[in-house]
Amino acid sequence: MTKTRRILAGGLGLAGMLACTSALNAQAADEAQLDEIVVTGYRGTLLNSTNAKRDSVGFGDVIFADDIGKLPSQNLAESINRIPGVKINRDVTGEGQQISVRGLGPSFTKIVLNGNNIAVASDGNLTGTNANREVDLDIFPTELFSSLAVAKTPTAEHLEGGTSGYVNLRTMRPFDNPGQNFRFSAEGAYTDINEKISPTLSGIYSNTFNDTFGVLFGVVATRKDYRVDGYETIGFSDGCVAEYTNPERTNSGCDTSGPWAGRNHYMYTPYATADYVAAHPELGLSVGDRIDPVATSGLTRDQLDRGILPYLGRGLYTIGDRDATSALASFQFQPNDRMDFAFDILYAETERNFDRVEAMNWGRRNFIHLDAGWIPENFVIDENQVITQGTLYNTHVWVGHRAYREDFDFISYMPSLSWQITDTFRMNVSASYTESEFERDEPYFLYMSPAVTAHYVGLGDVPTFNYSLDISRPDIGWRWDDIQNDQIRFQRNLRETETTGFHADFALGEEPDRTGLKFGFAYDEASRDLVFYGGGNNTALKENHLFPSDAYANIENYLV
Repeated sequence: MTKTRRILAGGLGLAGMLACTSALNAQAADEAQLDEIVVTGYRGTLLNSTNAKRDSVGFGDVIFADDIGKLPSQNLAESINRIPGVKINRDVTGEGQQISVRGLGPSFTKIVLNGNNIAVASDGNLTGTNANREVDLDIFPTELFSSLAVAKTPTAEHLEGGTSGYVNLRTMRPFDNPGQNFRFSAEGAYTDINEKISPTLSGIYSNTFNDTFGVLFGVVATRKDYRVDGYETIGFSDGCVAEYTNPERTNSGCDTSGPWAGRNHYMYTPYATADYVAAHPELGLSVGDRIDPVATSGLTRDQLDRGILPYLGRGLYTIGDRDATSALASFQFQPNDRMDFAFDILYAETERNFDRVEAMNWGRRNFIHLDAGWIPENFVIDENQVITQGTLYNTHVWVGHRAYREDFDFISYMPSLSWQITDTFRMNVSASYTESEFERDEPYFLYMSPAVTAHYVGLGDVPTFNYSLDISRPDIGWRWDDIQNDQIRFQRNLRETETTGFHADFALGEEPDRTGLKFGFAYDEASRDLVFYGGGNNTALKENHLFPSDAYANIENYLV
């Protein structure tokens, strides 16, 4: 029995040794076959981001595409916003547009493309005017970019201008994904408020030949339909009881040397108006009879003087669409492991058509000599001097309609060479040329309701108004703003930018970022040509176009 156990134990020991030997041989064979392991997809992006952060000599982060044409988010600004310390600036439509790093404005962040200087002629958000070095990131689609690097501390190799941060947008290149690749995507975003689908189509093709030459072509087209409803006010302002300032009663104003201090944007009239007379037949008043607005308001003179209302308080909606097309062509040549030639061409164009309609709940500049002064009644004022509710006689709803028509285009040409001359000496050379154009026409039409009585409740974020007429109807007597001869304004904005640059960077050492030496030189030139038309009285425009038109004579036929 003992002998049998020994033989069995010896047999098991021999089998175990053979199994271990076989496993070691298989492992050695596998190690010989696996020269390189490439991690792609989401784990690959995390690995690349970790390596980039570890190798960085300053504070910074890098976002990588997890696959060809797949960066997180649908907008470059939205993608960069994932990085700590980056704040996003949004357009009126809610879409991310510009970024601010470490609390400073967008003009303090330097945006570069493939390490080269760029300038764009776009005008910022729908109601703004870029006049500095801001770069609107909504003009470039994420599908055409492979990485976004944000450096929060400056280094000598960075281009000047990045006081708060430095952002490098790197476009895709053929050898990012060797071999033949094709990706097509179709996306749609549905919004409830306008019940429309905004489509995005993209196609990207790349191929490499003999591991030395590669091409990449990409096109992205999108159409976005927007609608934004809201309420806004340009701060708060106070009023006064106005008086005529000349015997002819062709002018009026406030006696600011007396009790009526403040900005006095609103004027209360001491003369009975038609709707006030009709509402109070028991008083036996006639239109034009003198009354006391302080008494009708229910406030003291000091309270009425200090009481404030929203200035230009207005409900509004913005509706329109934006068509954008972008294209990328990239050519790459790698004759050996040490040299990499690239030539990148990026093009983008957008067309934006928006209408913004704003209804000011009461007319501003309501001078009594224009028969526009108010009679206040039953005002309630809170501890902050805000008039929270009351009735206004002889007010007008003042409507402004802005029609934005924009065209924008951008193109860049960027050749580059990266050459590892020796094991310890590297050279990077690049050149760039970009140009961009922007054009916006912005007519602004102003018209008014007839005199109405408004019951105002200003509690909460959005005030409530009830009018004596149904202001949603076009046939109640709307008219152009003839009271102040301010029927139409017109603005035109033309912008052009152009940049040229040449950079040569050299590095000595096996790890030049840590223990070596880096040196080089850079030449960059940028020009901006900004032309803005507007601010005139538009007399010729009105006399030659508006006044002879049917729209002026029959405005009710053009209101919906």
